[in-house]
Amino acid sequence: MFKKILIIRIGNIGDVLFVTPVIRKLRKTFECAQIDVLTSPQGRTVVEKNPYLDNVFVYKKFHKIERWVKRKLLLKKLMLNRYDLCVALESNLEYTKFAYEAAKGALRIGIDSESGKKFLHKTKEFSRNCHAIENYLDTISKLLNIEVSDSDYCMDFFSSGCAGHESPSKEKGKDYFVVHSSCSSYLPSKSWEIDKFAQVAKYLTGRGFNVFVTGAVSDAEPKLLLEKLKDEKSARSFIGRNLGEVAFLIKQAKGVFCLDTGILHIARALGAPLVCLFGPSDPRHTGPIGPGVYKTIRKDFSCGPCQYSVDYKKQEKEKCLDGKITPCMKAIKVEEAIRNLESIINE
Repeated sequence: MFKKILIIRIGNIGDVLFVTPVIRKLRKTFECAQIDVLTSPQGRTVVEKNPYLDNVFVYKKFHKIERWVKRKLLLKKLMLNRYDLCVALESNLEYTKFAYEAAKGALRIGIDSESGKKFLHKTKEFSRNCHAIENYLDTISKLLNIEVSDSDYCMDFFSSGCAGHESPSKEKGKDYFVVHSSCSSYLPSKSWEIDKFAQVAKYLTGRGFNVFVTGAVSDAEPKLLLEKLKDEKSARSFIGRNLGEVAFLIKQAKGVFCLDTGILHIARALGAPLVCLFGPSDPRHTGPIGPGVYKTIRKDFSCGPCQYSVDYKKQEKEKCLDGKITPCMKAIKVEEAIRNLESIINE
């Protein structure tokens, strides 16, 4: 029986949401244990209100010198907890080594990789042919002999959101859609043309729905989209809102239309109907999973899904970004998106 457990997953919103089923399963298995997570600043927004966790620690990449000092201080704080189990769902050398240093006296398990073999006691192969959540749950199932069922695959996202305030989204009982046109800045190959997003948004307003455009203040795409929708009275800006407010908006939405990005996974965790677009990534690996109303659109190119290919070079990726939109994303037609949206409206 483990008394103190450290889970390590340092990544973006979706990466960390994929680990929430593991957090919940470990809590149900080891009810009295202290369960902590080490994650990124982005990941903290996903798990900071998770009731299955006792503590959330943040690993942040600072300037080289400052980074060394901050790393030492964080390491010292973690070592004081004297963990007896460390679940490192990482293949990154830096993070796996940190797991070893933070929990030297613990049973350390995780993803099978060169770093994993060096710093972990037990590892499980990470397969690109199945969903990331399946990989993570399979890791604790096989290495800790924990039984996993179909109901364990749903993600958790807990947020106070706009609790205590009237929803900004409802207007005389009018239903609405959330349209998220931006994706991670380091993965521009997932983008879709703004003109196409505008056509989809106009279709939704024409069907009598309000449309809320979400995105970060630093994102260019939602601003460009709103500019194209300036004559649409039912199109509203929800740019720059915090993640809790966006989650509150999504939870009450008639549906969400987005790319393969964090909003997709928040929508799935909240059970919102959605239509999502895939290009270089594979919905079988990072797409929606489990019961619910959702549609994924992806064109099957012989070179894809290239995001996970070990032979895919950055220079080739840049050549593929003709006009910042990859051929596999360009191939997705507006009509196909609308047809799928109509399907979830009817469902």
